[in-house]
Amino acid sequence: MKRTFLITGMLLIVSSTAMAQMLRYEQHREVKPPEYATLRLGPFYSDISFGQTAGFRYTRSEGTGTDFLFGNNRGVIKEDGLDYPLVSTLDARNYVMLSRHMDLDISFSVGYALYPKGTQEDEFFFDMAEEGVSGSLSTEFYITTSVRGTISDDILYATDYIDPQGNEDNYGGSAYEHLDNTLALEVDWLMDVDKNMGASVARTDILVFDDEFTDQERVELTEGIYYEQQLAAFLLGGVSISLSQFEYEAETRSDSSLQGYSFYVQARLTDRTSANAALGYNTGRSDDLVDGSTESESASASLSTRLSRELSQAFSFSHGLQGGFSAPFEIYSSLAYELRYENERSSIGFNTVYSSTEPQVDDYNTYDDWITTLDIELPVTRFVGLLFSVEYAARANGDLTNTELTDPQYTSDYETISYRLGTSFSVTQKIHFDIYVQRIDRLSDNPELEYSRDIVAGTFSYSHAF
Repeated sequence: MKRTFLITGMLLIVSSTAMAQMLRYEQHREVKPPEYATLRLGPFYSDISFGQTAGFRYTRSEGTGTDFLFGNNRGVIKEDGLDYPLVSTLDARNYVMLSRHMDLDISFSVGYALYPKGTQEDEFFFDMAEEGVSGSLSTEFYITTSVRGTISDDILYATDYIDPQGNEDNYGGSAYEHLDNTLALEVDWLMDVDKNMGASVARTDILVFDDEFTDQERVELTEGIYYEQQLAAFLLGGVSISLSQFEYEAETRSDSSLQGYSFYVQARLTDRTSANAALGYNTGRSDDLVDGSTESESASASLSTRLSRELSQAFSFSHGLQGGFSAPFEIYSSLAYELRYENERSSIGFNTVYSSTEPQVDDYNTYDDWITTLDIELPVTRFVGLLFSVEYAARANGDLTNTELTDPQYTSDYETISYRLGTSFSVTQKIHFDIYVQRIDRLSDNPELEYSRDIVAGTFSYSHAF
Protein backbone atom coordinates (compact mmCIF):
# COMPACT_ATOMS: atom_id res chain seq x y z
CA MET A 1 0.00 0.00 0.00
CA LYS A 2 1.34 3.36 -0.98
CA ARG A 3 0.51 5.37 2.09
CA THR A 4 -1.76 5.44 5.13
CA PHE A 5 -2.45 8.54 7.20
CA LEU A 6 -2.53 6.97 10.66
CA ILE A 7 -0.36 8.84 13.15
CA THR A 8 1.41 5.87 14.73
CA GLY A 9 5.11 6.65 14.76
CA MET A 10 4.73 10.34 13.95
CA LEU A 11 8.33 11.15 14.78
CA LEU A 12 9.40 8.91 11.92
CA ILE A 13 7.44 10.94 9.39
CA VAL A 14 10.63 12.72 8.32
CA SER A 15 11.38 10.71 5.23
CA SER A 16 15.17 10.48 5.23
CA THR A 17 16.41 7.01 6.11
CA ALA A 18 19.31 8.52 7.98
CA MET A 19 17.01 10.40 10.31
CA ALA A 20 16.79 7.35 12.53
CA GLN A 21 20.53 6.89 12.76
CA MET A 22 21.50 9.22 15.66
CA LEU A 23 25.06 7.88 15.33
CA ARG A 24 23.55 4.42 15.64
CA TYR A 25 26.77 2.51 15.12
CA GLU A 26 27.05 1.38 18.75
CA GLN A 27 23.29 0.71 18.92
CA HIS A 28 23.60 -2.40 16.81
CA ARG A 29 21.02 -5.15 16.57
CA GLU A 30 21.50 -7.93 19.12
CA VAL A 31 21.15 -11.53 18.01
CA LYS A 32 19.63 -13.26 21.02
CA PRO A 33 16.66 -15.46 21.94
CA PRO A 34 13.39 -13.48 21.73
CA GLU A 35 11.40 -12.77 24.86
CA TYR A 36 8.15 -13.94 23.27
CA ALA A 37 9.34 -17.53 22.68
CA THR A 38 7.48 -20.27 24.58
CA LEU A 39 8.92 -23.25 22.67
CA ARG A 40 12.59 -24.07 22.07
CA LEU A 41 14.22 -26.83 20.04
CA GLY A 42 17.96 -26.16 19.83
CA PRO A 43 18.44 -22.87 17.92
CA PHE A 44 14.73 -22.78 17.02
CA TYR A 45 12.40 -20.60 19.11
CA SER A 46 8.68 -20.28 18.55
CA ASP A 47 5.47 -18.82 19.89
CA ILE A 48 2.48 -20.75 18.47
CA SER A 49 -1.08 -20.05 19.55
CA PHE A 50 -4.53 -21.29 18.57
CA GLY A 51 -7.61 -19.10 18.68
CA GLN A 52 -11.31 -19.84 18.33
CA THR A 53 -14.13 -17.31 18.30
CA ALA A 54 -17.85 -17.95 18.51
CA GLY A 55 -20.68 -15.50 18.88
CA PHE A 56 -23.48 -13.67 17.11
CA ARG A 57 -23.75 -10.77 14.69
CA TYR A 58 -26.75 -8.82 13.45
CA THR A 59 -26.47 -6.37 10.55
CA ARG A 60 -28.84 -3.95 8.83
CA SER A 61 -27.60 -2.17 5.71
CA GLU A 62 -28.50 0.28 2.96
CA GLY A 63 -26.36 0.51 -0.16
CA THR A 64 -23.21 -1.54 -0.72
CA GLY A 65 -20.35 -1.56 1.76
CA THR A 66 -17.72 -3.69 3.42
CA ASP A 67 -17.00 -4.72 6.97
CA PHE A 68 -14.12 -5.78 9.18
CA LEU A 69 -14.71 -8.72 11.49
CA PHE A 70 -12.58 -10.45 14.13
CA GLY A 71 -9.53 -8.23 14.02
CA ASN A 72 -8.65 -7.31 10.46
CA ASN A 73 -10.15 -10.19 8.46
CA ARG A 74 -12.54 -8.59 6.00
CA GLY A 75 -15.45 -9.85 3.97
CA VAL A 76 -18.47 -8.51 2.09
CA ILE A 77 -21.82 -9.01 3.78
CA LYS A 78 -24.17 -10.65 1.24
CA GLU A 79 -27.40 -10.22 3.17
CA ASP A 80 -28.53 -8.66 6.42
CA GLY A 81 -29.79 -10.51 9.44
CA LEU A 82 -28.52 -12.67 12.27
CA ASP A 83 -25.56 -15.00 11.96
CA TYR A 84 -23.27 -16.96 14.27
CA PRO A 85 -19.70 -16.64 12.90
CA LEU A 86 -17.10 -19.23 13.85
CA VAL A 87 -13.48 -18.28 13.18
CA SER A 88 -10.47 -20.53 13.85
CA THR A 89 -6.91 -19.17 13.65
CA LEU A 90 -3.38 -20.44 14.10
CA ASP A 91 -0.75 -17.77 14.72
CA ALA A 92 2.97 -18.47 14.77
CA ARG A 93 6.11 -16.43 15.18
CA ASN A 94 9.29 -18.40 14.64
CA TYR A 95 12.91 -17.45 15.24
CA VAL A 96 16.10 -19.31 14.34
CA MET A 97 19.62 -18.32 15.48
CA LEU A 98 21.69 -19.37 12.46
CA SER A 99 25.00 -18.05 13.82
CA ARG A 100 26.39 -15.51 16.26
CA HIS A 101 25.45 -12.64 13.92
CA MET A 102 22.70 -14.14 11.73
CA ASP A 103 19.06 -14.89 12.51
CA LEU A 104 15.76 -15.67 10.81
CA ASP A 105 12.44 -14.31 12.05
CA ILE A 106 9.18 -15.33 10.35
CA SER A 107 5.55 -15.01 11.41
CA PHE A 108 2.21 -15.95 9.87
CA SER A 109 -1.46 -16.43 10.57
CA VAL A 110 -3.83 -18.95 8.99
CA GLY A 111 -7.47 -19.56 9.67
CA TYR A 112 -10.98 -20.38 8.52
CA ALA A 113 -14.16 -18.34 8.94
CA LEU A 114 -17.56 -20.05 8.84
CA TYR A 115 -20.91 -18.22 8.58
CA PRO A 116 -23.67 -20.82 9.20
CA LYS A 117 -26.56 -18.53 8.13
CA GLY A 118 -24.88 -17.53 4.87
CA THR A 119 -24.78 -13.78 5.47
CA GLN A 120 -21.18 -13.87 4.31
CA GLU A 121 -19.04 -16.27 2.25
CA ASP A 122 -17.07 -18.86 4.22
CA GLU A 123 -13.38 -18.09 3.86
CA PHE A 124 -9.97 -19.66 4.33
CA PHE A 125 -7.33 -16.99 4.93
CA PHE A 126 -3.57 -17.12 5.09
CA ASP A 127 -2.94 -13.61 6.32
CA MET A 128 -4.56 -10.78 8.21
CA ALA A 129 -5.03 -7.34 6.68
CA GLU A 130 -2.46 -5.52 8.78
CA GLU A 131 -0.01 -8.10 10.05
CA GLY A 132 0.32 -10.18 6.88
CA VAL A 133 2.84 -12.99 6.61
CA SER A 134 6.37 -11.71 7.15
CA GLY A 135 9.88 -13.04 7.41
CA SER A 136 13.30 -11.50 7.93
CA LEU A 137 16.75 -13.01 7.42
CA SER A 138 19.63 -10.77 8.46
CA THR A 139 23.27 -10.92 9.41
CA GLU A 140 25.74 -8.43 10.83
CA PHE A 141 29.45 -8.39 10.01
CA TYR A 142 32.49 -6.22 10.69
CA ILE A 143 34.89 -5.19 7.92
CA THR A 144 37.15 -3.40 10.42
CA THR A 145 36.71 -2.42 14.07
CA SER A 146 35.03 0.82 12.94
CA VAL A 147 33.11 -0.37 9.88
CA ARG A 148 30.00 -2.49 10.33
CA GLY A 149 27.72 -3.97 7.72
CA THR A 150 24.27 -5.55 7.71
CA ILE A 151 22.73 -7.76 5.04
CA SER A 152 19.02 -8.51 5.24
CA ASP A 153 16.27 -10.12 3.22
CA ASP A 154 12.71 -9.20 4.22
CA ILE A 155 9.58 -10.74 2.76
CA LEU A 156 5.97 -9.63 3.27
CA TYR A 157 2.75 -11.16 1.98
CA ALA A 158 -0.34 -9.12 2.79
CA THR A 159 -3.74 -7.97 1.61
CA ASP A 160 -4.43 -4.24 1.91
CA TYR A 161 -7.73 -2.51 1.16
CA ILE A 162 -7.14 0.62 -0.91
CA ASP A 163 -8.89 3.24 -3.00
CA PRO A 164 -7.93 3.87 -6.67
CA GLN A 165 -5.15 6.27 -5.56
CA GLY A 166 -3.52 3.59 -3.40
CA ASN A 167 -4.56 4.96 0.00
CA GLU A 168 -6.03 2.82 2.78
CA ASP A 169 -9.83 2.61 2.62
CA ASN A 170 -11.23 0.13 5.13
CA TYR A 171 -14.88 0.73 4.22
CA GLY A 172 -14.83 0.74 0.44
CA GLY A 173 -11.42 -0.19 -0.93
CA SER A 174 -10.37 -2.97 -3.28
CA ALA A 175 -8.35 -5.94 -2.01
CA TYR A 176 -4.69 -5.44 -2.99
CA GLU A 177 -2.95 -8.77 -2.46
CA HIS A 178 0.81 -8.51 -2.92
CA LEU A 179 4.17 -10.08 -2.10
CA ASP A 180 7.17 -7.83 -1.41
CA ASN A 181 10.74 -9.07 -1.09
CA THR A 182 13.53 -6.65 -0.12
CA LEU A 183 17.23 -7.52 -0.20
CA ALA A 184 19.37 -4.80 1.41
CA LEU A 185 22.96 -4.03 2.32
CA GLU A 186 23.86 -1.27 4.80
CA VAL A 187 27.33 -0.16 5.88
CA ASP A 188 28.27 2.20 8.76
CA TRP A 189 31.67 3.84 9.22
CA LEU A 190 32.20 5.40 12.64
CA MET A 191 34.79 7.98 11.65
CA ASP A 192 35.08 9.41 15.17
CA VAL A 193 33.07 9.37 18.38
CA ASP A 194 30.91 12.21 17.01
CA LYS A 195 31.04 11.51 13.23
CA ASN A 196 29.30 8.78 11.29
CA MET A 197 29.02 7.98 7.58
CA GLY A 198 26.93 5.32 5.95
CA ALA A 199 25.62 3.93 2.68
CA SER A 200 22.88 1.52 1.69
CA VAL A 201 21.62 -0.28 -1.39
CA ALA A 202 18.40 -2.30 -1.68
CA ARG A 203 16.30 -4.15 -4.23
CA THR A 204 12.57 -4.70 -3.74
CA ASP A 205 10.53 -7.02 -5.95
CA ILE A 206 6.76 -6.51 -5.81
CA LEU A 207 4.40 -9.19 -7.12
CA VAL A 208 0.60 -8.85 -7.20
CA PHE A 209 -2.10 -11.54 -7.36
CA ASP A 210 -5.00 -9.73 -9.02
CA ASP A 211 -5.36 -8.55 -12.63
CA GLU A 212 -6.70 -5.22 -11.35
CA PHE A 213 -3.24 -4.30 -10.06
CA THR A 214 -0.88 -5.81 -12.64
CA ASP A 215 0.50 -2.34 -13.37
CA GLN A 216 1.93 -2.32 -9.81
CA GLU A 217 4.36 -5.19 -10.44
CA ARG A 218 7.83 -3.70 -10.40
CA VAL A 219 11.40 -3.81 -9.22
CA GLU A 220 12.58 -0.95 -7.01
CA LEU A 221 16.28 -0.21 -6.68
CA THR A 222 17.31 2.30 -3.99
CA GLU A 223 20.71 3.67 -3.04
CA GLY A 224 21.59 6.15 -0.34
CA ILE A 225 24.51 7.79 1.38
CA TYR A 226 24.61 10.03 4.42
CA TYR A 227 26.99 11.86 6.72
CA GLU A 228 26.03 12.98 10.23
CA GLN A 229 27.75 14.65 13.13
CA GLN A 230 26.93 15.20 16.77
CA LEU A 231 27.04 19.01 16.97
CA ALA A 232 26.26 19.12 20.69
CA ALA A 233 25.05 16.74 23.36
CA PHE A 234 21.46 17.56 22.39
CA LEU A 235 21.89 18.25 18.65
CA LEU A 236 22.64 16.09 15.61
CA GLY A 237 23.04 17.32 12.04
CA GLY A 238 23.46 15.49 8.78
CA VAL A 239 23.14 15.44 4.99
CA SER A 240 21.81 12.63 2.80
CA ILE A 241 21.43 11.69 -0.85
CA SER A 242 18.96 9.06 -2.01
CA LEU A 243 18.39 7.57 -5.47
CA SER A 244 15.54 5.29 -6.55
CA GLN A 245 14.72 3.52 -9.80
CA PHE A 246 11.34 1.93 -10.58
CA GLU A 247 11.23 -0.73 -13.31
CA TYR A 248 7.64 -1.75 -14.15
CA GLU A 249 6.64 -5.06 -15.71
CA ALA A 250 3.52 -3.67 -17.44
CA GLU A 251 4.09 -2.19 -20.90
CA THR A 252 1.53 0.50 -20.09
CA ARG A 253 3.85 2.09 -17.50
CA SER A 254 7.22 3.66 -18.16
CA ASP A 255 10.19 3.17 -15.89
CA SER A 256 11.03 6.12 -13.64
CA SER A 257 13.69 7.41 -11.26
CA LEU A 258 13.68 9.67 -8.22
CA GLN A 259 16.50 11.60 -6.55
CA GLY A 260 16.45 13.30 -3.18
CA TYR A 261 18.92 15.60 -1.40
CA SER A 262 18.37 16.81 2.14
CA PHE A 263 19.91 18.42 5.21
CA TYR A 264 18.46 17.42 8.56
CA VAL A 265 18.78 18.09 12.28
CA GLN A 266 17.57 16.24 15.36
CA ALA A 267 17.41 17.96 18.74
CA ARG A 268 16.39 17.08 22.27
CA LEU A 269 15.14 20.46 23.46
CA THR A 270 14.30 19.35 27.01
CA ASP A 271 14.07 16.07 28.90
CA ARG A 272 10.49 15.79 27.63
CA THR A 273 10.67 17.45 24.20
CA SER A 274 12.41 16.37 21.01
CA ALA A 275 12.28 17.83 17.51
CA ASN A 276 13.32 16.91 13.97
CA ALA A 277 13.55 19.08 10.86
CA ALA A 278 14.75 18.61 7.29
CA LEU A 279 15.05 20.66 4.11
CA GLY A 280 15.82 19.29 0.69
CA TYR A 281 15.10 18.96 -3.00
CA ASN A 282 13.64 16.13 -5.11
CA THR A 283 13.66 15.45 -8.85
CA GLY A 284 11.85 12.73 -10.78
CA ARG A 285 12.16 11.46 -14.35
CA SER A 286 9.70 9.42 -16.40
CA ASP A 287 8.64 9.19 -20.05
CA ASP A 288 5.04 9.41 -18.83
CA LEU A 289 5.62 13.06 -17.87
CA VAL A 290 4.95 15.77 -20.45
CA ASP A 291 8.40 17.34 -20.02
CA GLY A 292 10.07 14.08 -19.02
CA SER A 293 10.85 15.31 -15.50
CA THR A 294 9.41 17.05 -12.46
CA GLU A 295 10.88 18.61 -9.32
CA SER A 296 9.92 19.90 -5.90
CA GLU A 297 11.49 21.25 -2.76
CA SER A 298 11.06 19.05 0.31
CA ALA A 299 10.59 19.97 3.95
CA SER A 300 9.57 18.19 7.11
CA ALA A 301 9.39 18.91 10.81
CA SER A 302 8.11 17.19 13.92
CA LEU A 303 7.84 18.06 17.60
CA SER A 304 7.08 15.58 20.37
CA THR A 305 6.38 16.57 23.97
CA ARG A 306 5.53 14.53 27.06
CA LEU A 307 3.37 16.95 29.03
CA SER A 308 3.19 14.63 32.04
CA ARG A 309 3.72 10.98 32.85
CA GLU A 310 0.31 10.13 31.34
CA LEU A 311 -0.10 12.84 28.68
CA SER A 312 1.88 13.36 25.45
CA GLN A 313 1.41 15.19 22.18
CA ALA A 314 3.12 15.38 18.79
CA PHE A 315 3.00 17.62 15.71
CA SER A 316 4.40 16.86 12.28
CA PHE A 317 4.55 18.40 8.82
CA SER A 318 5.95 17.06 5.58
CA HIS A 319 6.09 18.16 1.94
CA GLY A 320 7.87 16.73 -1.06
CA LEU A 321 7.87 14.57 -4.17
CA GLN A 322 7.27 10.83 -4.05
CA GLY A 323 6.50 7.92 -6.34
CA GLY A 324 2.79 7.60 -7.07
CA PHE A 325 0.45 4.63 -7.16
CA SER A 326 -1.07 5.33 -10.58
CA ALA A 327 0.85 8.42 -11.66
CA PRO A 328 4.66 8.14 -11.81
CA PHE A 329 5.08 10.93 -9.24
CA GLU A 330 3.03 13.14 -6.96
CA ILE A 331 3.69 16.16 -4.79
CA TYR A 332 2.27 15.70 -1.32
CA SER A 333 1.81 17.82 1.79
CA SER A 334 0.56 16.64 5.17
CA LEU A 335 -0.03 18.16 8.58
CA ALA A 336 -0.70 15.96 11.62
CA TYR A 337 -1.38 16.25 15.34
CA GLU A 338 -1.71 13.58 18.03
CA LEU A 339 -2.71 13.82 21.70
CA ARG A 340 -2.67 10.77 23.98
CA TYR A 341 -3.49 10.18 27.64
CA GLU A 342 -2.77 6.78 29.14
CA ASN A 343 -2.56 5.31 32.62
CA GLU A 344 -2.77 1.80 33.99
CA ARG A 345 -6.51 1.36 33.42
CA SER A 346 -7.69 3.94 30.88
CA SER A 347 -6.55 5.69 27.73
CA ILE A 348 -7.72 8.45 25.41
CA GLY A 349 -6.20 8.98 21.98
CA PHE A 350 -6.96 11.74 19.48
CA ASN A 351 -5.26 12.24 16.14
CA THR A 352 -5.97 14.19 12.99
CA VAL A 353 -4.23 14.41 9.63
CA TYR A 354 -4.84 16.74 6.71
CA SER A 355 -3.07 15.95 3.44
CA SER A 356 -3.05 17.20 -0.13
CA THR A 357 -1.81 15.17 -3.11
CA GLU A 358 -1.06 16.46 -6.61
CA PRO A 359 -0.28 13.77 -9.24
CA GLN A 360 2.28 15.03 -11.74
CA VAL A 361 0.33 13.98 -14.84
CA ASP A 362 -2.90 15.44 -16.22
CA ASP A 363 -4.58 12.01 -16.34
CA TYR A 364 -5.28 12.12 -12.59
CA ASN A 365 -6.82 14.84 -10.47
CA THR A 366 -5.55 16.35 -7.24
CA TYR A 367 -7.30 15.40 -4.00
CA ASP A 368 -7.35 16.33 -0.32
CA ASP A 369 -7.89 14.01 2.65
CA TRP A 370 -8.83 14.78 6.22
CA ILE A 371 -8.88 11.89 8.71
CA THR A 372 -9.65 12.25 12.43
CA THR A 373 -9.99 9.50 15.03
CA LEU A 374 -10.85 9.37 18.71
CA ASP A 375 -10.39 6.25 20.86
CA ILE A 376 -11.46 6.04 24.51
CA GLU A 377 -11.03 3.15 26.94
CA LEU A 378 -12.45 3.62 30.44
CA PRO A 379 -12.86 1.16 33.32
CA VAL A 380 -16.44 0.44 34.41
CA THR A 381 -15.51 -2.05 37.09
CA ARG A 382 -12.26 -3.71 38.07
CA PHE A 383 -12.68 -6.30 35.31
CA VAL A 384 -14.90 -4.59 32.71
CA GLY A 385 -13.87 -1.75 30.40
CA LEU A 386 -15.91 0.57 28.20
CA LEU A 387 -14.56 1.05 24.65
CA PHE A 388 -15.63 3.91 22.39
CA SER A 389 -14.21 5.02 19.06
CA VAL A 390 -15.18 7.38 16.27
CA GLU A 391 -13.45 7.85 12.94
CA TYR A 392 -14.16 10.54 10.35
CA ALA A 393 -12.59 10.56 6.88
CA ALA A 394 -13.32 13.04 4.08
CA ARG A 395 -12.09 13.02 0.48
CA ALA A 396 -12.32 16.15 -1.70
CA ASN A 397 -11.47 15.52 -5.36
CA GLY A 398 -10.25 18.21 -7.72
CA ASP A 399 -11.45 18.69 -11.29
CA LEU A 400 -10.78 15.73 -13.56
CA THR A 401 -9.63 16.30 -17.15
CA ASN A 402 -9.40 12.61 -18.11
CA THR A 403 -12.88 11.61 -19.27
CA GLU A 404 -11.92 7.91 -19.29
CA LEU A 405 -11.80 7.81 -15.48
CA THR A 406 -15.41 7.13 -14.55
CA ASP A 407 -14.92 5.60 -11.09
CA PRO A 408 -16.97 7.79 -8.69
CA GLN A 409 -14.04 7.74 -6.24
CA TYR A 410 -12.25 9.96 -8.78
CA THR A 411 -15.20 12.12 -9.79
CA SER A 412 -17.11 12.68 -6.53
CA ASP A 413 -16.42 13.90 -3.01
CA TYR A 414 -17.33 11.58 -0.15
CA GLU A 415 -16.97 11.20 3.59
CA THR A 416 -17.13 8.26 5.97
CA ILE A 417 -17.94 8.28 9.66
CA SER A 418 -17.93 5.28 12.00
CA TYR A 419 -19.06 5.08 15.64
CA ARG A 420 -18.40 2.07 17.82
CA LEU A 421 -19.34 1.47 21.46
CA GLY A 422 -18.62 -1.75 23.31
CA THR A 423 -17.24 -3.49 26.32
CA SER A 424 -14.97 -6.43 26.98
CA PHE A 425 -13.92 -8.59 29.90
CA SER A 426 -12.21 -11.91 30.65
CA VAL A 427 -14.47 -14.83 31.53
CA THR A 428 -11.51 -17.05 32.38
CA GLN A 429 -7.79 -16.78 31.79
CA LYS A 430 -8.24 -18.13 28.24
CA ILE A 431 -11.76 -16.98 27.36
CA HIS A 432 -12.54 -13.36 26.55
CA PHE A 433 -15.90 -11.76 25.72
CA ASP A 434 -16.52 -8.68 23.58
CA ILE A 435 -19.80 -7.04 22.68
CA TYR A 436 -20.29 -3.87 20.63
CA VAL A 437 -22.67 -1.81 18.53
CA GLN A 438 -21.43 0.07 15.48
CA ARG A 439 -22.80 2.53 12.94
CA ILE A 440 -21.05 3.21 9.62
CA ASP A 441 -22.14 5.91 7.15
CA ARG A 442 -20.59 6.85 3.82
CA LEU A 443 -22.08 10.06 2.44
CA SER A 444 -21.61 11.47 -1.06
CA ASP A 445 -23.27 13.49 -3.78
CA ASN A 446 -22.97 10.29 -5.87
CA PRO A 447 -25.46 7.58 -4.85
CA GLU A 448 -23.06 4.85 -6.05
CA LEU A 449 -20.79 5.63 -3.08
CA GLU A 450 -23.43 6.00 -0.38
CA TYR A 451 -24.18 3.27 2.13
CA SER A 452 -24.88 2.77 5.83
CA ARG A 453 -24.65 -0.19 8.16
CA ASP A 454 -25.71 -0.95 11.73
CA ILE A 455 -23.97 -3.82 13.51
CA VAL A 456 -24.59 -5.51 16.86
CA ALA A 457 -22.17 -8.31 17.71
CA GLY A 458 -20.93 -10.35 20.63
CA THR A 459 -17.97 -12.73 20.55
CA PHE A 460 -16.43 -15.28 22.87
CA SER A 461 -12.71 -15.73 22.12
CA TYR A 462 -10.67 -18.70 23.29
CA SER A 463 -6.87 -18.66 22.98
CA HIS A 464 -4.24 -21.23 23.83
CA ALA A 465 -0.47 -20.77 23.57
CA PHE A 466 1.50 -23.97 22.94
